[in-house]
Amino acid sequence: MSANDEKVRLKIRLTVEEKTKLEYDAALCGLTQSEYLRQICLGKRPRPKQPPEFWELLDALYEIHDKLERLAVYYPEVVEECSRIERLVLLLQEVEMGPPQSRSLALWGEEHPRNGELSPLAAEAMNGA
Repeated sequence: MSANDEKVRLKIRLTVEEKTKLEYDAALCGLTQSEYLRQICLGKRPRPKQPPEFWELLDALYEIHDKLERLAVYYPEVVEECSRIERLVLLLQEVEMGPPQSRSLALWGEEHPRNGELSPLAAEAMNGA
């Protein structure tokens, strides 16, 4: 451990209300209170952890999009529905990750935050399909 990595103890005084808020906010983000405060000190804004249902919804949208896209060869009108799903996925990703730097990267290039794997749409795009 280098001198820069050395941890020091910090004592602070909070009101009961402030302590309760810190505990709640840290738990909401799935972080310890120490890690929550560290991230704030580093200029990061910890985001609340999404419930499992959020990821199930996103996975279902990816699956529906994939199936509709395969039908587009036979039913060209499905292309518009695929576009609507892509816009919905972008909105959901903004909820989770904040506004993306590049909308195309947010849909096609990001790892799935739940398990670290590329989303089905991202994997397909990366494979040039």
